[in-house]
Amino acid sequence: MTIAQIKNRHRIEDFIPLSMRSGGKYYVAKCPFHDDQHESMWVDTAKQICGCYAGCSGQTPWDIINLFARLQNVSNNEAIEILSKM
Repeated sequence: MTIAQIKNRHRIEDFIPLSMRSGGKYYVAKCPFHDDQHESMWVDTAKQICGCYAGCSGQTPWDIINLFARLQNVSNNEAIEILSKM
């Protein structure tokens, strides 16, 4: 399975519980990577990227592979392998 096929098969919102819609295509959620009292994770469902306003994602947004790797504490290559089998 190619990376494009993985990205088409798996959607970020399937792995992050989204709590409310904000501004049309953006959703927010509590970030699973820090003790989040407010919804600081943003998800762009149209572009299938996400990030954290508190800085967990650094300056570069995550795609499904980056997010899954971080959620599972594996490398991006391992995430690709796992996601291709799901």
